[in-house]
Amino acid sequence: MLPDGEEHVSAAELRTAFGVTEEDIALNAQGLLGPSQQHRLRRMGMLNGLLTLLVCVGLAAIWLAVVQRPIQWWQWLLVAGLEAAVLVAAARWIRRLLVAAREGVVVRHSGPIQAYARGGRHLVVAELTYNVPIPLRRLVQGASYDVYVVELPAMVVAMVPTAPGPGS
Repeated sequence: MLPDGEEHVSAAELRTAFGVTEEDIALNAQGLLGPSQQHRLRRMGMLNGLLTLLVCVGLAAIWLAVVQRPIQWWQWLLVAGLEAAVLVAAARWIRRLLVAAREGVVVRHSGPIQAYARGGRHLVVAELTYNVPIPLRRLVQGASYDVYVVELPAMVVAMVPTAPGPGS
């Protein structure tokens, strides 16, 4: 995952990648989100909401531009169902982010990690899978980390290396 010759990423580099401070990590170790992490989760929720609305408006505009006139009732129903499905999926994700930010609870898992990119960036630690908001190239496969997560959206909010990876 790292360029050839690099064995590990320092704790400082991981803090920078996650956009957290040592104070945030100290709060995470106590089971709490730091203020910057709460702000980031709220910002992610709002950005997801805005992008979802833009996608829905774009889909509706494209549909209205290409559909034959007069528009049949079933065409309206089909588009409304599609738009509703997109909005419901986004609303569930946004709610999870906002609830996690409001509750401010962090869970720590420790141990070797496996990271993979399949349908997003994911990390497995203690046999649990979480979304990772940083490039996977910053992580060392098999190395041990303290991984701080918010459970509801299943997202990693910070990581601290605890031991080098295999062969290091």
